[in-house]
Amino acid sequence: KEQTRIDGLTVLFNRRFLDETLATEVHRLSRYGGVFSLIIFDTDDLKTVDDTFGHLAGDRLLRAVGDAVKGSIRSSDVPFRYGGDEFAIVLPNTMNDTAMAVAERVRVRVSEIRIDNKISITASFGVATWPTHGSGANDIIIAADLALYRAKNDGGNKCETAPDPVT
Repeated sequence: KEQTRIDGLTVLFNRRFLDETLATEVHRLSRYGGVFSLIIFDTDDLKTVDDTFGHLAGDRLLRAVGDAVKGSIRSSDVPFRYGGDEFAIVLPNTMNDTAMAVAERVRVRVSEIRIDNKISITASFGVATWPTHGSGANDIIIAADLALYRAKNDGGNKCETAPDPVT
């Protein structure tokens, strides 16, 4: 059962478990109140690393990113490999400003990774908070994703928050 929830390369939880976790959080908090935040990030230019140094070097970087994430979050936070070179972190009971601080801490740790003293990577981050940025799990994913792509389009290696919805 554990293997169906864990990504073999990064040893983080997988996308399937992310979907389950978000659904559970939305359901629980809809009933009892509270907040959670979602960080979605992906590496900047992993394809260049793969093309220059090979896919095994890229895999080593992805494992190192997983380690950097685990070393940067609380034990109550839940890290995931979202897919490919994308990652997610669910932060229970966490408002947006605190989630942005966590995203920045992870961003710095990822930027400090060095493989063979010559291979490095950066990452771009998007942050959204439930229920501010949406009422459902998919709404929060979309909001965090939009913030992530705003960070990428602004040059990468930065953190962005989802804009508050217009009411």
